[in-house]
Amino acid sequence: MSFEMILVIAVLLVIAIYVIKKRNEFADLEELVTDASSNVSNAEDRKNQVYANIMGIASKTHEKEVSALIELGGQVKYENLLALEKQFPDLKTDAHFTNARIEVQTEERNLQSARIIYNQNITAYNRAINKFPANIVAKMFSYEKKDHIDQENLAENTKLSKKKFDLYKKITE
Repeated sequence: MSFEMILVIAVLLVIAIYVIKKRNEFADLEELVTDASSNVSNAEDRKNQVYANIMGIASKTHEKEVSALIELGGQVKYENLLALEKQFPDLKTDAHFTNARIEVQTEERNLQSARIIYNQNITAYNRAINKFPANIVAKMFSYEKKDHIDQENLAENTKLSKKKFDLYKKITE
Protein backbone atom coordinates (compact mmCIF):
# COMPACT_ATOMS: atom_id res chain seq x y z
CA MET A 1 0.00 0.00 0.00
CA SER A 2 1.44 3.33 -1.02
CA PHE A 3 1.89 6.36 1.18
CA GLU A 4 -0.71 8.30 -0.84
CA MET A 5 -3.31 5.58 -0.31
CA ILE A 6 -2.64 5.53 3.45
CA LEU A 7 -2.91 9.33 3.51
CA VAL A 8 -6.26 9.27 1.67
CA ILE A 9 -7.61 6.60 4.03
CA ALA A 10 -6.42 8.60 7.06
CA VAL A 11 -8.03 11.79 5.77
CA LEU A 12 -11.31 9.96 5.05
CA LEU A 13 -11.20 8.41 8.50
CA VAL A 14 -10.67 11.83 10.13
CA ILE A 15 -13.57 13.28 8.13
CA ALA A 16 -15.81 10.35 9.07
CA ILE A 17 -14.94 10.76 12.75
CA TYR A 18 -15.64 14.50 12.53
CA VAL A 19 -19.02 13.92 10.85
CA ILE A 20 -20.03 11.35 13.47
CA LYS A 21 -18.88 13.59 16.32
CA LYS A 22 -20.80 16.60 14.97
CA ARG A 23 -23.93 14.58 14.23
CA ASN A 24 -23.92 13.29 17.82
CA GLU A 25 -23.36 16.81 19.14
CA PHE A 26 -26.36 18.08 17.13
CA ALA A 27 -28.49 15.19 18.40
CA ASP A 28 -27.54 16.04 22.00
CA LEU A 29 -28.35 19.72 21.50
CA GLU A 30 -31.64 18.88 19.82
CA GLU A 31 -32.55 16.65 22.77
CA LEU A 32 -31.81 19.53 25.16
CA VAL A 33 -34.15 21.75 23.13
CA THR A 34 -36.86 19.08 23.21
CA ASP A 35 -36.50 18.67 26.98
CA ALA A 36 -36.59 22.43 27.52
CA SER A 37 -39.70 22.70 25.34
CA SER A 38 -41.37 20.03 27.44
CA ASN A 39 -40.41 21.91 30.60
CA VAL A 40 -42.01 25.08 29.21
CA SER A 41 -45.20 23.18 28.42
CA ASN A 42 -45.25 21.61 31.89
CA ALA A 43 -44.68 25.00 33.55
CA GLU A 44 -47.46 26.53 31.45
CA ASP A 45 -49.83 23.69 32.37
CA ARG A 46 -48.95 24.06 36.06
CA LYS A 47 -49.49 27.82 35.88
CA ASN A 48 -52.90 27.27 34.29
CA GLN A 49 -53.77 24.77 37.03
CA VAL A 50 -52.87 27.31 39.70
CA TYR A 51 -54.96 29.97 37.95
CA ALA A 52 -57.89 27.57 37.78
CA ASN A 53 -57.46 26.84 41.51
CA ILE A 54 -57.38 30.50 42.42
CA MET A 55 -60.47 31.14 40.30
CA GLY A 56 -62.15 28.28 42.15
CA ILE A 57 -61.27 29.88 45.47
CA ALA A 58 -62.59 33.25 44.32
CA SER A 59 -65.77 31.69 42.98
CA LYS A 60 -66.60 30.16 46.38
CA THR A 61 -67.49 33.61 47.68
CA HIS A 62 -68.28 35.37 44.40
CA GLU A 63 -69.67 32.56 42.28
CA LYS A 64 -71.84 34.57 39.90
CA GLU A 65 -69.26 37.26 39.18
CA VAL A 66 -66.35 34.87 38.68
CA SER A 67 -68.41 32.47 36.54
CA ALA A 68 -69.36 35.36 34.28
CA LEU A 69 -65.70 36.37 34.02
CA ILE A 70 -64.56 32.84 33.16
CA GLU A 71 -67.17 32.57 30.41
CA LEU A 72 -65.63 35.60 28.68
CA GLY A 73 -62.57 33.51 27.77
CA GLY A 74 -59.15 35.03 27.03
CA GLN A 75 -55.97 35.08 29.10
CA VAL A 76 -55.33 35.16 32.85
CA LYS A 77 -52.41 37.23 34.04
CA TYR A 78 -51.10 38.09 37.47
CA GLU A 79 -52.38 41.64 37.01
CA ASN A 80 -55.88 40.19 36.62
CA LEU A 81 -55.63 38.63 40.07
CA LEU A 82 -54.67 41.99 41.55
CA ALA A 83 -57.69 43.53 39.84
CA LEU A 84 -59.83 40.69 41.22
CA GLU A 85 -58.57 41.53 44.71
CA LYS A 86 -59.47 45.18 44.16
CA GLN A 87 -62.94 44.25 42.97
CA PHE A 88 -63.48 41.90 45.94
CA PRO A 89 -61.41 43.16 48.93
CA ASP A 90 -62.59 40.28 51.12
CA LEU A 91 -60.36 37.94 49.05
CA LYS A 92 -57.27 39.54 50.63
CA THR A 93 -58.27 38.10 53.98
CA ASP A 94 -58.84 34.60 52.58
CA ALA A 95 -55.73 32.57 53.46
CA HIS A 96 -56.36 30.10 50.62
CA PHE A 97 -56.56 32.93 48.07
CA THR A 98 -53.40 34.57 49.47
CA ASN A 99 -51.50 31.27 49.36
CA ALA A 100 -52.74 30.62 45.84
CA ARG A 101 -51.64 34.11 44.77
CA ILE A 102 -48.14 33.39 46.12
CA GLU A 103 -48.18 30.08 44.26
CA VAL A 104 -49.15 31.94 41.08
CA GLN A 105 -46.13 34.22 41.50
CA THR A 106 -43.90 31.18 41.95
CA GLU A 107 -45.32 29.45 38.88
CA GLU A 108 -44.91 32.62 36.79
CA ARG A 109 -41.23 32.73 37.81
CA ASN A 110 -40.82 29.02 37.06
CA LEU A 111 -42.38 29.50 33.63
CA GLN A 112 -40.11 32.45 32.90
CA SER A 113 -37.08 30.39 33.96
CA ALA A 114 -38.15 27.51 31.73
CA ARG A 115 -38.50 29.90 28.78
CA ILE A 116 -35.04 31.35 29.42
CA ILE A 117 -33.48 27.88 29.54
CA TYR A 118 -35.35 26.92 26.35
CA ASN A 119 -34.06 30.02 24.55
CA GLN A 120 -30.51 29.38 25.77
CA ASN A 121 -30.68 25.83 24.41
CA ILE A 122 -32.06 27.11 21.10
CA THR A 123 -29.20 29.61 20.88
CA ALA A 124 -26.58 26.89 21.51
CA TYR A 125 -28.24 24.58 18.96
CA ASN A 126 -28.54 27.29 16.29
CA ARG A 127 -24.93 28.38 16.78
CA ALA A 128 -23.70 24.80 16.50
CA ILE A 129 -25.51 24.07 13.23
CA ASN A 130 -24.57 27.40 11.65
CA LYS A 131 -20.79 27.27 12.15
CA PHE A 132 -18.60 26.22 9.26
CA PRO A 133 -17.78 23.39 8.55
CA ALA A 134 -20.32 21.93 11.00
CA ASN A 135 -23.14 23.49 8.96
CA ILE A 136 -22.31 21.06 6.14
CA VAL A 137 -22.84 18.12 8.49
CA ALA A 138 -26.03 19.74 9.81
CA LYS A 139 -27.41 19.99 6.29
CA MET A 140 -26.42 16.40 5.55
CA PHE A 141 -28.60 15.25 8.47
CA SER A 142 -31.38 17.84 7.93
CA TYR A 143 -30.82 19.85 11.10
CA GLU A 144 -32.56 23.20 10.72
CA LYS A 145 -32.60 26.44 12.69
CA LYS A 146 -35.22 26.60 15.46
CA ASP A 147 -37.14 29.65 16.68
CA HIS A 148 -36.86 31.19 20.12
CA ILE A 149 -39.85 31.73 22.39
CA ASP A 150 -40.94 35.31 22.53
CA GLN A 151 -44.11 36.83 23.92
CA GLU A 152 -45.51 37.80 20.50
CA ASN A 153 -45.11 34.32 19.00
CA LEU A 154 -45.55 32.20 22.11
CA ALA A 155 -48.55 30.27 20.81
CA GLU A 156 -46.89 29.66 17.44
CA ASN A 157 -43.50 28.69 18.89
CA THR A 158 -44.63 26.22 21.54
CA LYS A 159 -47.25 23.58 22.14
CA LEU A 160 -48.59 25.14 25.30
CA SER A 161 -51.96 24.72 26.90
CA LYS A 162 -54.66 26.85 25.30
CA LYS A 163 -56.83 27.20 28.43
CA LYS A 164 -56.60 30.89 29.27
CA PHE A 165 -58.97 33.54 30.60
CA ASP A 166 -59.14 37.33 30.22
CA LEU A 167 -60.49 38.60 33.51
CA TYR A 168 -58.94 42.03 33.40
CA LYS A 169 -61.45 43.62 31.01
CA LYS A 170 -64.52 42.67 33.00
CA ILE A 171 -63.04 43.27 36.46
CA THR A 172 -61.81 46.75 35.69
CA GLU A 173 -65.07 47.85 34.07
